[in-house]
Amino acid sequence: MYGLSAVKRDLLSELSAIFDGIEKYTEIDEESSKFDSGDGTGLEFSKLPWRKLKKENWECYPEVIFRFQPHEFHRLTPSVVSIALDIATEWFWPFDSFMSIFDSPSTSYWDQYRIDRFSLFSTEELDFLYRVLEFFSGLETYDLDRVSNSMITILLIEENLKL
Repeated sequence: MYGLSAVKRDLLSELSAIFDGIEKYTEIDEESSKFDSGDGTGLEFSKLPWRKLKKENWECYPEVIFRFQPHEFHRLTPSVVSIALDIATEWFWPFDSFMSIFDSPSTSYWDQYRIDRFSLFSTEELDFLYRVLEFFSGLETYDLDRVSNSMITILLIEENLKL
């Protein structure tokens, strides 16, 4: 039987292959990527490669993903996804926040904020994200409606933005 850990391993391997070169071609807007907790200890997401961000970094700023410019959202997606996969049976607020952006299963709800982010993903990246969400749909870690809606949104992105 192909177990949970084997599926996670395969998805993590695929994530590395798909997103490996993302930082080589993504614009970084340093000013809009600086986040501060107010005490001067804020993490500057814009200066760290996605592989260097750890669960603890994201947990300090669980909703920071909403403040990213589109290219930073795209560039740091593999970080959030890889951590969520690593801890697949634990709820991870930053990944839930990530999914909430995709939780829009009707194009009539897509504002410029969403379109600017969705349009940066390649078909290969979207297919991968769909498989990740499919993996999570079989677990009880996240709200199934949010996962399902996010899967529908990915299909709609491919249908409407990747012509």
